[in-house]
Amino acid sequence: MISHEFLRDDGIVILRPQGALEATDFQNVAAEIDPLIRERGSLRGLCIQAEKFPGWKDFPAFLAHLKFLFEHQDKVKKLAIVTDDPTLARMPEIMGRFVHPQVRHFKSSESDAAMQWLRA
Repeated sequence: MISHEFLRDDGIVILRPQGALEATDFQNVAAEIDPLIRERGSLRGLCIQAEKFPGWKDFPAFLAHLKFLFEHQDKVKKLAIVTDDPTLARMPEIMGRFVHPQVRHFKSSESDAAMQWLRA
């Protein structure tokens, strides 16, 4: 499951994955954020807050994740990953080569700094 929070005035969405990711998680998030993207043209930022990388329930969930990234990467200006998990902390370095938004890692203790960066 992925819980989410909209900061409408800021054009920012916060995602909090909980447990193994399922294909429906990405479909549900897309259904929620796509109207906001249509209304605004894009999102200023997306913040992923995760204690650890939860993994995917199965291969279809992995494919749904890739599809979500592909379909939304050019509609998000910045992506902040807030975690102390070493695997997730490396994601900006890997993802930065393949996706459109600026991607940056923040430690869990730096969540306020992540939000400031997204708003800037």
